[in-house]
Amino acid sequence: FNEIPFNNVIAANFSRLGYIHPTDVQQYAIPVLLARRDLMACSGKTIAFLAPIFHHVLEAAAKESTAKVQITFYDLQAIMRQQGSMMEDSQCHPSALVMAPTRELTRQIFEESIRMGRNCMIRTAILHGGSENYRYQLNMLRSGHDVLVATPGRLNDLIRQNIVSLKQCRYLVLDEADRMLDMGFEPQIRQIIQHSGLPTIQDRQTSMFSATFPSEIRVSLHHCVHTHLASEFMKPDYAYISIGATGTIPKTIKQQLMWVVENEKPDALVKLLDEGSLPLTETNVRKLIFVETKLKANSLTELLNRKTKHQAVTVHGNLSQRMRERNLSLFREGRINTLIATSVRSFDFEFAVHKTWNVAARGLDIPNVKHVINYDLPSNIDDYVHRIGRTGRMGNQGLATSLCNEMNGNIFQDLRRVLKETGHEVPDFLNNSYRKVTDRPKRRANKFTWNDRHFKRASDSFTINAINFA
Repeated sequence: FNEIPFNNVIAANFSRLGYIHPTDVQQYAIPVLLARRDLMACSGKTIAFLAPIFHHVLEAAAKESTAKVQITFYDLQAIMRQQGSMMEDSQCHPSALVMAPTRELTRQIFEESIRMGRNCMIRTAILHGGSENYRYQLNMLRSGHDVLVATPGRLNDLIRQNIVSLKQCRYLVLDEADRMLDMGFEPQIRQIIQHSGLPTIQDRQTSMFSATFPSEIRVSLHHCVHTHLASEFMKPDYAYISIGATGTIPKTIKQQLMWVVENEKPDALVKLLDEGSLPLTETNVRKLIFVETKLKANSLTELLNRKTKHQAVTVHGNLSQRMRERNLSLFREGRINTLIATSVRSFDFEFAVHKTWNVAARGLDIPNVKHVINYDLPSNIDDYVHRIGRTGRMGNQGLATSLCNEMNGNIFQDLRRVLKETGHEVPDFLNNSYRKVTDRPKRRANKFTWNDRHFKRASDSFTINAINFA
């Protein structure tokens, strides 16, 4: 990092935070953004887009200074007020906007921005859905901020209420861009970019980050199909950075798959945690478990706390934001060693439609996770890559275990491909095109007999007519 020509304050903050060597993506993305080019890149830590933003804001403030000397904190604050980044006319005028799909990810970006903004008078505000922090967020905005981190739904609401103005926003970042599209945020994003007074493509810098770009998005980008979101809102000469193939799995992650009948999964999980290879069975090793439903997350949390030495908490959509943040903090700090996360299908007030999203699978930076367990496999390979990508980070070794059965057949072909690409042995059950009928879960018969009469089972509740019970 000391070889990158950052502003002196940013360089000092990097040294204070112990940032020495950039990741591969940061190494290439930061110079591109410092050169004020638009950028499309795979996921590469928050610093990849925050550091250039801070540098540009500080340099712009320095140019406004009439004295050709290094500016003080008080000079910088006065200049920023003149530039309009502080509160004016009952509106917040940020210089930079970072949009992310979930509250958890906005919180993570916000906290990193606070750490980087120390001693340089650059303030960051956060906006996300939920009634718990609404008043706090409004009070934060009233003091004026330079960097705004927001979910599209809440930001769109406050723009309509004339609380936030983007007329002076020169830097736009879409983090986890593909997930925002998957979650149905495209109408809100279009509204914000096209109809909120945001400067035009030529007058702003736009960057998009994501760990994966689905095939339909990649086709749109590489062939410049202007009907798609990304190619519409970036300059034609944007830079595209991909380290390896987009969405590939690091060699530091060892993948293993186990065939487990559905009703035997709880016992298999307990055995895996208690009798697996050391040091993964130690209580101080962080383990992240993904399940499909909220009910299953709660029951497994209770099971592990009751039957094993691995203390567990869960995060899912039915928990309040405060409880989710509390449980994530317990896990991050190492006070709890097992986190059970879920894919939920629930009503999300951010965009008022039913969508499926992984609470912990994407974007959240949870350090030192040694073991990721797919108790329930996801339905698509992109989510699989995101999930197991929570381990084996920053050059550390990690293990990803997936419990499989005949219910996961729709992902088997992609799993075979991924295992072969990463040099793993493909289990025999992935190579079989079918399983024995006896291995499949038993289904209830469509017909049943009662008192020598035959009936069809239409649903869990049914009506019997014309029967004499005397």
